Amino acid sequence: FNINTTSINFDSYGVSGVTASLGNLNITGASTTSVRTGRSPNGGVFTLTTGTVTLAAASRLYMFLDMTATINYTSADWNLQGDFFVTSSVTGAFSSNVTVNGNVTINMLGGATRFDINYAAAGAAENVTFTVTGNTTVTNAKGWFHMVDGGTGTLNFTTTNLTLTDGVSNILSQATGA
Repeated sequence: FNINTTSINFDSYGVSGVTASLGNLNITGASTTSVRTGRSPNGGVFTLTTGTVTLAAASRLYMFLDMTATINYTSADWNLQGDFFVTSSVTGAFSSNVTVNGNVTINMLGGATRFDINYAAAGAAENVTFTVTGNTTVTNAKGWFHMVDGGTGTLNFTTTNLTLTDGVSNILSQATGA
């Protein structure tokens, strides 16, 4: 799946119990992409599988935007240079189970590049389990590398090796309160 210089939402305001598979995601150009947006009724469950995710420096990718659901996301390698948010929420309680079967490579080439597993406003509560079966490498961190940024909840992070080279703001977990 290739996306170049466009904004696209694969889903908006969905239903619960959804399972989707997208194959490889290759996002280039100045694009903003959201894979899934909106609250699921009664919390719900959303399961997504992708192949390798490649994100260019000028691009922004929100995997799950403003969700209140249980999120199960499995992918192959991540090769990221642009803004990447697995979840971004303004309210509610939810959980994310993210597994990368391979390596996560984040090379922040842009001046304000951002990486968040969970970017949440105060009052949002998320429990995050993030597993990388290979290595996690962050280089040229001129922006931020955050696992849990805001809200409340827990983080369980597993990787073979974590390498942070450089960095302006590297945070594994910070809560802003409820």
